[in-house]
Amino acid sequence: MLEGLFGFILSFIHGLFNNPLDDIKIFKQNNSTSDFSILILLLILYLILSGLKNSFRVTTTKIYSPMTTTFLDYILNPFYMIYHFSFGDDFLSNGYRNYAYFSINLIISIIISFFGFVFNEFIILFCCKLEKDTHQQIVKRSMVEEEILKLYEIDIEEDTQT
Repeated sequence: MLEGLFGFILSFIHGLFNNPLDDIKIFKQNNSTSDFSILILLLILYLILSGLKNSFRVTTTKIYSPMTTTFLDYILNPFYMIYHFSFGDDFLSNGYRNYAYFSINLIISIIISFFGFVFNEFIILFCCKLEKDTHQQIVKRSMVEEEILKLYEIDIEEDTQT
């Protein structure tokens, strides 16, 4: 909530010095009515999608953790890199595509995404005892310990009866 208030204050201050409606008026004068209608439609769509994304982030932060909330952001990075390398002007060096730079960034991004899966326990590694403190293994241990306690209680009851 404070972030939204802070953003509103900064936007208001910026709007006092640079009127954003001037750019829209210039766009309307220089383009056709259909282009202006598309601009307004896309602005409304942007507002709706931004609101949905923010409500999704708030909901997932309440249910899960902030790390899980940002998981979607960094899992999409390899796809963004491939898209911008293929269709955009990214990864250019002296006017040519730098394949080595792209490959290194893509590999690092995939590694980060993989370990994001591991950290958020979508993938559990059963080597070097990395599964020990995962939610799945803690639940299994608690069920086993509960059964042991029941057996221990039954054993104590039998000893007191004899």
